[in-house]
Amino acid sequence: MDAMLAAIASLRGRRGDRGIRTDTVVVQDRVQGLTTVVLRRRDALESKARSLESQVQDALGAPDPADQLVMTPYNKLILIRNRFNIMDVHLLLCAAEFIHQLQPLELSDMEVVQSLLEHGMLAAYNAGKLSGASQPRKHIQLIGLPFFSDDEQNVFPLSDLIDRELSDPDKQDRPARLSAFAGRNHGVIRFTKIPSPEKLYAHYVNLLEYCNANDLVAVSRRDLGLSFDRPSPVTAEYISNECLVHVYRRDFSLLITDRFIFIGVRGTDKPFGIGCNSISYTGNLFVGSEDQERIIIEVGPFAVLAAGLEELPPKK
Repeated sequence: MDAMLAAIASLRGRRGDRGIRTDTVVVQDRVQGLTTVVLRRRDALESKARSLESQVQDALGAPDPADQLVMTPYNKLILIRNRFNIMDVHLLLCAAEFIHQLQPLELSDMEVVQSLLEHGMLAAYNAGKLSGASQPRKHIQLIGLPFFSDDEQNVFPLSDLIDRELSDPDKQDRPARLSAFAGRNHGVIRFTKIPSPEKLYAHYVNLLEYCNANDLVAVSRRDLGLSFDRPSPVTAEYISNECLVHVYRRDFSLLITDRFIFIGVRGTDKPFGIGCNSISYTGNLFVGSEDQERIIIEVGPFAVLAAGLEELPPKK
């Protein structure tokens, strides 16, 4: 753990070093009364596209030497740099041995995440294609807080919303929903101090159950391979346990900070045609064009994010 903390500390000293150049626009969400930031890329991501095309399917299994930070596994995780970062400090905790991104997170993962929360990091997890996952090897994204070196741009709209609506002690340490995502499948648990790894893991499990997203399906490890398309379920009656893998049936976005844990079950990865991954649900969005920026300004950032979540069934 000390090696990971040292690597993160060294990167904090180089804030502003981003792999993707962006222009920053501060946007007011008039409906929610919140300030958000929209990052619009300055140039096309052709270099990223070419890089991804040239990579093997399991690119995180063989990271570029320049991106390797801590390669000695800690709790079966290694730490690498995200070369296509848009935040000042953006890293990846990756499984040292292959585990599929659709498989459940474990207590050992939360032990690492919990330690990093104490050092100003946010954890994000894209569980499935609809949440923005592009690499099949398990990886937890780490973002250094504050997000940017420019204080004027350092807003955290989702955190502000949660503080506003769940500040009552009776509403903490239990699943709740937010008005900005009314009618959409999501849940959040707010806490006043960083929970223990065991409690943090329990919050994760409880939120999945709260969102009815905790059911697993057993599939053939070979049939799943490196794809995000879930193959037909199988049972041990027809295949050995060693060849089975359990994956989540639903795609969801996960955010963990030192004050809350949030899960949003995804209905689409591109609400209003705008790509939204788990980091987008901080309330700060990344767009590829002025047209997308205009949509966010007109519709409202949280309306865009709400449209990315699965609709809740009507109450009976």
